[in-house]
Amino acid sequence: KQYDCVLYVLNAEQLGTNDDRAHLRKVFNVTGGKNVLFAVNKLDKFRSSDDDDVAASLAGVRAELADIGFTAPVICPVSGRAALLAKLNARGIPLNKDDKDDLAFLQDKFANKQYDFSRFYPKAKDQNRRFGEYDTIVTKSGLAGLEQLLYKLRK
Repeated sequence: KQYDCVLYVLNAEQLGTNDDRAHLRKVFNVTGGKNVLFAVNKLDKFRSSDDDDVAASLAGVRAELADIGFTAPVICPVSGRAALLAKLNARGIPLNKDDKDDLAFLQDKFANKQYDFSRFYPKAKDQNRRFGEYDTIVTKSGLAGLEQLLYKLRK
């Protein structure tokens, strides 16, 4: 039970499953709801043509967590895939054609305000400036905000 924080990752494509809810109850019982961050991953899979709504989905997650007993849960929307591809490419690690295509698609997608997950985070003091032309996608993917929250909890 010694930990700085718990990072619980929810799959945005499968929110609200019975298994997830049962596991969330166990996490609540162990942690008392303290120092838990909830990362909602794969929100980049949402499609505007399907009327997927990021903000509404996050509100649903918040309501479900409150129902379990988490008060004021910290919910972090992320696209782990977008951030990973951007970071790999920025570090000069070769991407295969599919990954390059995915990165280009995600860069275009994150240009849309609906998919700018950084808007759900407190404004950062130190902007993410380690990945050159990919700083924007690392920030908009939500990963930069999540990293800052994790660092804050460690202190």
